[in-house]
Amino acid sequence: MSTKGDAERAVEAAKYGPRGRGACPLVRANGYGLWNWAEYQDYSNENTTVIVLIEDRAGVENIDDILSVEGVDAVYVGSFDMSVAEGYKGDSQHPEILKKLDRVLEAARKNCLPAMHSLLNGRDVKVWAEKGVRLFVQTADAFVFACSCRDFLASVEEFRNRKWD
Repeated sequence: MSTKGDAERAVEAAKYGPRGRGACPLVRANGYGLWNWAEYQDYSNENTTVIVLIEDRAGVENIDDILSVEGVDAVYVGSFDMSVAEGYKGDSQHPEILKKLDRVLEAARKNCLPAMHSLLNGRDVKVWAEKGVRLFVQTADAFVFACSCRDFLASVEEFRNRKWD
């Protein structure tokens, strides 16, 4: 999301009327039309979460307007993509990126919305929780598996050529 308009369109796309657009009573979640549409519409609108993703300078600059949109439930900070967009080649810990992240987290607090952030490891949870992040996402499952394998191999490497009695 880069603008308030982006956030408004996201809410509109995620919700049924009157907060959103469109209606399709023949979806699986509504029993393919067998359940009461009005009840399903209300239920769906109340149980659909809209999380805006902030990954660029414009999103940070417009964060207060973006988070003011009714129907936005949380904000997710895409620090890796933001670092690439800012020319820091994936360095999501660059001081300029951390400043932008702090700006988004402050806006989330001000708007009483939970903030979400992805982590590469569990060691960083405390740091980000203290900054105000309340929802944590682990990166891709393949990455988690690869790291686990790498760590396992590193832990047994010392025994690779050991002479056993």
